[in-house]
Amino acid sequence: ANETNRCQPGHSVSPAMGAALFSVLIALVLVLALFAGMVYFWGAYLDRHAHSPARVREALLLILAVAGCAEFGLCLRGLTGRAGWATLLVALVANVWGRLDAVLRFPALHDAESFFSLKQFALLLAQTAAYACGPAALRRNAL
Repeated sequence: ANETNRCQPGHSVSPAMGAALFSVLIALVLVLALFAGMVYFWGAYLDRHAHSPARVREALLLILAVAGCAEFGLCLRGLTGRAGWATLLVALVANVWGRLDAVLRFPALHDAESFFSLKQFALLLAQTAAYACGPAALRRNAL
């Protein structure tokens, strides 16, 4: 059978393809459930420690350290592509100048038009662009 005719009306999807799609769907549901659980438990933690900013700050520092280690691990494994160390440098700047600054200022509130908010948004965009442009191997395999 011709591969281009596989998804046209009257042609069925192979059992292997159906099983693969079902597995991806299950994985997606599990990831979404995991994220929903993380949001719920983080909200419960904040409610429990609402009057202890130092304790919340400690948890935020731990989360930031884990995220930084994960980004370093991605770079070491070569998952950030040819620009791996540049991507890591962008992530380091974003984590130190952006997120660490936010953690140390916690629980201060900032207006959306403030320099702090604009800086956070710009650093998020820079980090997203660095990760989107970095993994050349993923782009090659996706085509």
